[in-house]
Amino acid sequence: MFPYILNLLAAMLLGALIGAERQWRQRMAGLRTNALVATGAAVFIPYLHAPDLMREGMNVRGLNTAATLWCSAGIGVLCGLGQFKNALAATIIILCANILLREAAQRINQLPVSAEGEKRYILKVTCNKEDESEVRQWLLNIVKEAAICLQGLGSVPAQEQGYKEIRAELVGHADYRKTRELIISRIGDNDNITAIHWSIDSQ
Repeated sequence: MFPYILNLLAAMLLGALIGAERQWRQRMAGLRTNALVATGAAVFIPYLHAPDLMREGMNVRGLNTAATLWCSAGIGVLCGLGQFKNALAATIIILCANILLREAAQRINQLPVSAEGEKRYILKVTCNKEDESEVRQWLLNIVKEAAICLQGLGSVPAQEQGYKEIRAELVGHADYRKTRELIISRIGDNDNITAIHWSIDSQ
């Protein structure tokens, strides 16, 4: 019985150590929660983390808290197996991740956004419905030549009767002016196309 109690106490103490850092930063799951999760894991009680995710408007909070609780559960499992040295080492690493990497993450967030980030574009071309198949294939060839990723291709009836609007969803780098100009200029050479529209997908 004593080894079992020792395992549970070790899990509780190491979980509380992790939770103390979380509570110091005023996070949702603090000292007691992490201690209980670690202890429960030592008893091999499964931990469900979904409630730790909070939604405020359009922002989701609690991802780091949920991840920390999973780590506490892992500490508890190690203690339940009697692997105290491994549990202590893991606790130190988890604390370092939450304390030291926090400042590193803040520094990264302060850096200017890379101009090489990806953006989604919507390309719409209008053509006679009899030419739709030919224009589709021609458009696919141009997109392939431009080395831009095609994520979707569809068509709907255009406002003008007898015409179709082909809609292509593209993904490329934020600074894709040259590619855009290439695609539009090549499309402009096709007499079957009556209208072209290029825009950034706001979704």
